[in-house]
Amino acid sequence: MAVASGVVQTPTNISFSDGDEAKLILGKQSEQLVAPLHSELYTQAYRGCLYHASTIPEGLAIPLYTDKAPVVCLWNPIGSGKNLSLLNIVFAHVSGTAAHSAIGLCVVTGAGSTIATGAVFTAFGTATVYNGLLGSGTASVAKVATGGTTTLTTSPTTASWFYTLGNINLEASASTAHATFVPGAGSNPRGSILLAPGTAVWLASTVASVALYCATISWAEIPT
Repeated sequence: MAVASGVVQTPTNISFSDGDEAKLILGKQSEQLVAPLHSELYTQAYRGCLYHASTIPEGLAIPLYTDKAPVVCLWNPIGSGKNLSLLNIVFAHVSGTAAHSAIGLCVVTGAGSTIATGAVFTAFGTATVYNGLLGSGTASVAKVATGGTTTLTTSPTTASWFYTLGNINLEASASTAHATFVPGAGSNPRGSILLAPGTAVWLASTVASVALYCATISWAEIPT
């Protein structure tokens, strides 16, 4: 069995040449000292397994958490062979009078892969999905809605709300209230939420509002 070893020392102040052999540098508790070469998502993006989908620039209203018509929805259908790792959700106020509220995610399990009467979704809006490696031909296995008509058979309940992103605060703009988003500590999931096949999540609010928001959802697809 190969064993990695190193030297406990202060990082060197010299540069090595290509082809030189060097020992790993360890900290005081024999931990290996490392430094990133690229951003943490570079490899996932480069390998074509990271995706983004957005609403129209004019924005859409974020529905109440008990609404049967989610707008920004990510669905991992049964049989996809992938887990969807939710990386980030961002949204920005575009127009309309906003309401002070919390913004978060609702979830439904057992969503299968079929859009039909009696299924979890009786209608599902489509979205243009962009691979993180722009120009890549690798298609997403997910079903994504960022507009159009999406309808749940059963109205969500309080229990459907499972992740709080942050809250909407109000400011005055030309005598009309508009919104600023105040992120919570977990507003960027950073891969801490995995959608197993047959699971869907969507953006929701605790207070109904006519304000329109431009939103983007980002995720990575990883073999189960």
